[in-house]
Amino acid sequence: MSIVLKTKEQVEQIKHNGQILRDAVNKAASLTKPGITTAELNKIVENHIIANGATPTFKGYGGNRHRKPFPSTICVSVNDVLVHGIPSSLKIKDGDIVSIDIGVTKNGCVADSCFSYGVGNVKPEHQKLLKAAHDITMYGISIVKPGLRIHDLATQIAEYAESLGPYIVMPDLYGHGTGIVLHEPPKIPFTRPIHFKEKIPNPKLEKDMVITIEPVIAFATCQHQYTEDSDQWTLRTLDGSWSAQYEHGILITETGAEILTHTFNPQFIF
Repeated sequence: MSIVLKTKEQVEQIKHNGQILRDAVNKAASLTKPGITTAELNKIVENHIIANGATPTFKGYGGNRHRKPFPSTICVSVNDVLVHGIPSSLKIKDGDIVSIDIGVTKNGCVADSCFSYGVGNVKPEHQKLLKAAHDITMYGISIVKPGLRIHDLATQIAEYAESLGPYIVMPDLYGHGTGIVLHEPPKIPFTRPIHFKEKIPNPKLEKDMVITIEPVIAFATCQHQYTEDSDQWTLRTLDGSWSAQYEHGILITETGAEILTHTFNPQFIF
């Protein structure tokens, strides 16, 4: 599949889907209290998406001879989980960091976004992690423009993350083109090229592309290393340190970028 530039009509539909997505996540975040399970958060989001005439993009996604398709509406990653956590009977505790990643499909278009938030009495170092993760994503969006090569985007995001303190961007967890299907070219890295584990094409960003900016931020103590659970979806930091992630779907404009997945509720950002 080649890079697909989006029409005005497609962009408007992605933006509409993005509002459904953001309202669903804000609802889940506002209802998150110690004792709620990640399965209950999944149901809150799923009910909202379906009530708005849309379909959960992630449910049944992927799968091959090595792993089953993703079974739920949300990826919910708690504390040391980097990405792709599967909802379960796990109860959220006071002080946890919760990341909800979801996709919304409606009228042949997809919106994709992730939001991290703290629950109750969050330790100062984890508050700083949340703020850093948010700021790194927004910085990445701020430097996007037509003509920028994706390796340069990745390098600048990695450098900015390191400038904020003891943080790194985790490798092998990429952004991507999106909008018609969940994952489209190009693959968007967020680490320095030295950390690429595969050859990644280096095209220029173009006007009317829709891509995701979604660096996964962790404490540098994990040294870019992670493990995979037996479910073959859930990834965790190797040393058990915590992580956070914010993601937006953005449209490349003539001069920069426009966020299509709407703003995060500032109530949940430290």
